[in-house]
Amino acid sequence: MNIYSLTGEKAMEPVVSHKEVGTLILPIEFKSQPSGIYLADINFVSSSGKMHRKHQKLVYLK
Repeated sequence: MNIYSLTGEKAMEPVVSHKEVGTLILPIEFKSQPSGIYLADINFVSSSGKMHRKHQKLVYLK
């Protein structure tokens, strides 16, 4: 998963996470980033083995 600011700049290092099937929550730790809206570019492999790509808006408030 890659996290970007609304200006398109990479906001943090890529997050790699392995989750259990059916889990909808992925932990993300914002450290020095300011409050704001970010975009997550998420790539994952489904249980059928197919690669998927999703985009999600994230709101971060300190």
